[in-house]
Amino acid sequence: MTYAPPTPPGWYPDDAPGMLRWWDGTVWTASTMPASPPAPAAPQPYPQVPEGTRTSTPWIWAVVAVPLATLALTVVQLVLMQQLMQQYLSSFALMTTDPYATDAANLSGLVAWSNGMMLGTMLLSFVSLLLYGAGVLFAYLDHRDLGALGYQRRFHWAWNFLSPVYPIGRSVVVRRQAGTGQAPMWAAIAIMAATFLTPIVWMLAVFPSFYEQMFQTVTQFS
Repeated sequence: MTYAPPTPPGWYPDDAPGMLRWWDGTVWTASTMPASPPAPAAPQPYPQVPEGTRTSTPWIWAVVAVPLATLALTVVQLVLMQQLMQQYLSSFALMTTDPYATDAANLSGLVAWSNGMMLGTMLLSFVSLLLYGAGVLFAYLDHRDLGALGYQRRFHWAWNFLSPVYPIGRSVVVRRQAGTGQAPMWAAIAIMAATFLTPIVWMLAVFPSFYEQMFQTVTQFS
């Protein structure tokens, strides 16, 4: 006959989930307490790539270049708009100096300018859409090539639909695995700042002069 030693006093799991009950060595007591939650799992470190692994591909710089090309198109639109405003101002000045000579040729030229401006804007918008699609394609190709280089964790290429999120997130993930690779992020941020500031600088530089000339023309006419 085998002798079983008595269970020593202590806290043991209770019938109620998540509770412990005190065993005094003889009987269960009425003393209970919540069971301590399990310790959180230790965070898994980022997998590292071998030292010297490339952090950039040609495609990530193509992704960064797309907003730069879009910025160039914005500058072209602003220049065309400035020329159209000057054309309107010249036509208005001509009408004020000789109101009886409506100058059909001048008005037709103004209409042609307006139509050309509208057509140019539509064309530039179409090119911008093509650039947007190309940026998404370049992000996909960069995501693929990073996998071929051995990066186990990669920022998803679809984030480039929210440009410039992809170059920023991608640089952060690559840096955690290679220790470097932030250049695309800083380039994307610089281009984003330039894209935001360019129309503001243009308006501050062009509109005051335009309205001053318009005011002088109206004053002379009155």
